[in-house]
Amino acid sequence: MSGEIVVGPRGQTLPATRTDVDAEVGGLLRLALEQGVGVEAIERLVALHERMADRGARMAFVEALAAFHAVVPEITTNRVAKIKTKAGGEWGYRFADIAQITRTVRPALSANGLSFAFDSETTDRAIEVTCRLRHIDGHEETATFSAPVEISGITSKAQDHAKLVTYGKRQSLLQVLGMGIAMEDNDGAGPARRQESAAPAYITAAQRQELDDLIQDSGADLVAFLQYVGAPSLKLLPAADFVRARTLLAAKKAQREKEEES
Repeated sequence: MSGEIVVGPRGQTLPATRTDVDAEVGGLLRLALEQGVGVEAIERLVALHERMADRGARMAFVEALAAFHAVVPEITTNRVAKIKTKAGGEWGYRFADIAQITRTVRPALSANGLSFAFDSETTDRAIEVTCRLRHIDGHEETATFSAPVEISGITSKAQDHAKLVTYGKRQSLLQVLGMGIAMEDNDGAGPARRQESAAPAYITAAQRQELDDLIQDSGADLVAFLQYVGAPSLKLLPAADFVRARTLLAAKKAQREKEEES
């Protein structure tokens, strides 16, 4: 795996988030060390400290991503591609390139302590691109794009690989951010697939169950939530909106847990 592009805060000093419980556990740990408490008790305190730190980092990530979605502008297409077929024909599509997507999301990401990086693995037969979305408190989420390498015969093998890597970066970044393109983005698809894309894809049964569980755990009102995300039902929630919906519900769940602890 090789890191390639990193986008994040530029010269900004963003305060790290630390929960009150985490601070208390840290204080107990210091007190235990000062008083010479047994090794087993210290190990339990260390494990508790790590669990609480991880939980706080996850909560901070969810809150930061929700804040990002509240302010990030819509991504619009900026490029037109013309593809020549072996038969001598031509077809085209509009898309947002990786630079356009980065320019759009970078300010809102940086303002909320978020950054991303790409890793990729390429063989003669397949390519896998992973986007890692990270928060300054340490938590990260990933999204991976995998596809077989199909040599076009029109451009060189290296060019075919490079195009697929670039496409994988765009798709994995959009997926981990839970965003889409304002105009239909058919990059990487031929005429037949572009016709199929006219039918919207909806979330899976497993994703519906995950959202339903979050609704129950967060105490969210289902009707109000569906109105907010613009879907008539969970079954008809577009797949492209799943990450955004999950992020919103997870943030509400985290807030509810905070209130219950206080």
